[in-house]
Amino acid sequence: MTPNRLPSPQTSSASPRHLRILIATATGTATGLMGLSRIASHAPSHPTGPEDPAHLSGSDLAHGEGSPTEATETPGPIDRPEETQTRSDGGPTDGDPRSAEVEGILARLTSLLATFGSEASRGRILPEQAQAWRTGLLELAAQGSGAIPAIRRFLEAGTDLVFDAELRDAVGHPSARTGLIQALRGIGGPEAAAAMGATLDTARSPHEIALLAKGLEEAEPGLHRDRILEVAQGRLTAAAAAAGADSPADVAPLFEVLAHYGRAESSDALESAAARWKYYATSALGALPEGAGVPSLIRLADPRAPGGNRLQALQVLAELAPVHEAARDYLLAQAGSDAIAAEHWSYLRQPLSGNRYFVADAVLTEYPPVADWTEIQTLHIRAGNQTLHSIPVDSSRSPDGIQQHLALIDQLLGSARSPLAQSSLRSARQALEERMQRAVAGQPAFLSENP
Repeated sequence: MTPNRLPSPQTSSASPRHLRILIATATGTATGLMGLSRIASHAPSHPTGPEDPAHLSGSDLAHGEGSPTEATETPGPIDRPEETQTRSDGGPTDGDPRSAEVEGILARLTSLLATFGSEASRGRILPEQAQAWRTGLLELAAQGSGAIPAIRRFLEAGTDLVFDAELRDAVGHPSARTGLIQALRGIGGPEAAAAMGATLDTARSPHEIALLAKGLEEAEPGLHRDRILEVAQGRLTAAAAAAGADSPADVAPLFEVLAHYGRAESSDALESAAARWKYYATSALGALPEGAGVPSLIRLADPRAPGGNRLQALQVLAELAPVHEAARDYLLAQAGSDAIAAEHWSYLRQPLSGNRYFVADAVLTEYPPVADWTEIQTLHIRAGNQTLHSIPVDSSRSPDGIQQHLALIDQLLGSARSPLAQSSLRSARQALEERMQRAVAGQPAFLSENP
């Protein structure tokens, strides 16, 4: 596959297809254990990109980091350790009714996992079984710090069951371990943070790392930031070294961690990762706080730079240009010197009209609300197994924000000379004018329900 090949953008006339968007909760309360909400919608096709991204088929988006329903180990009962456990107040748990209740809850949960993992039950999980799992996790979190030792034993044992798409939707998370990590988040506090920190180095998937990072930041903001970034960067380096794998895992949550909790120095790791994950890395650079990733994006967008990341970097710079001076100046200079290839302008239309790429199946990212589901498009790139949603951001739906975008487009219209550039810019302007009409009319955006 030629990295710099640019197939012509295509407009699909296929029938609408279902799109599932998982919106992660930001709360650390026990209600957060209900997991991620699913929203059904229709998503139109997105133009194919330079890495021959495949349009999603009529099936729903795939979930998880690996193959659906992968039992890494058939869960069994959790044995109590020989030593005497202590409560949070220092007393022994022997004879403690709370300890007995915790063990009873865990016994029910491990029994359910055995049912979920049984070949005989595949495809026949009953709604009441999924509800029993969710209820068990809520009851476990309600036990507070008294449940933490037992949860730690489960996580340290390495037992897990990766849920298939149907079961994941039913219970709200992708695996047994992530359910127990959600319980720790629901408990919160220093003891839960210690348990999550101990689990970070042995996390089994990028999803777990992002979930643990979120829980640690909720429980003790900033205290574990260096270690979180170190683990995420280490896993990303290991994933890049295994780039020849037949079915690479989706490492999007690692880019979420670096984008949400990263600092200026994180841009170096993301810039290096762009060689393998062009869209994930450039989008994460654009999401770094205070525009810290813009210098890296400008380097990647240089037509003389190796790696073939120019188009993706230009797209993210176009996303940032209405509000970031350096990104705007670079884009205007490139347009004014006719340095942007004519065929690239078709791919800049959406970011210039206020759309931004967000990783699909997000753990940390909250998607902007939308007025119309047809505004959401989905892109999948086979190289690096990258899946993203293109969604209009909030700043492109308010009158003031739309004016900023329109001002940039008008400047570009005065600079860019190619017919394709002019056509794409006028199309972006029309999309913004339509949003302005809705904003002035007070049409509310679709508000998704985050649990």
